[in-house]
Amino acid sequence: VRLQAEVDSAAATSYQWYFRGGEFCNTEHPVLELRELTLGHSGEYFCVATNPFGSTRSKSATLTVAPAAVVPLAVIPQP
Repeated sequence: VRLQAEVDSAAATSYQWYFRGGEFCNTEHPVLELRELTLGHSGEYFCVATNPFGSTRSKSATLTVAPAAVVPLAVIPQP
């Protein structure tokens, strides 16, 4: 899953990503990539972008991770 923040500024910007209200990741990149998701990754994410002129908070994005579907396996005997 890839979350991306967009900022209209030429000034250097840092990004802090938050998950369920607590700081999750501090980076110089506007993209947060989540890999190998588990049910524990479900929740609300938002970003705060900061540059020398101030900071701004993004709207929240809600991520829902659903359990993988289990497909029953059938073994068919061959004649």
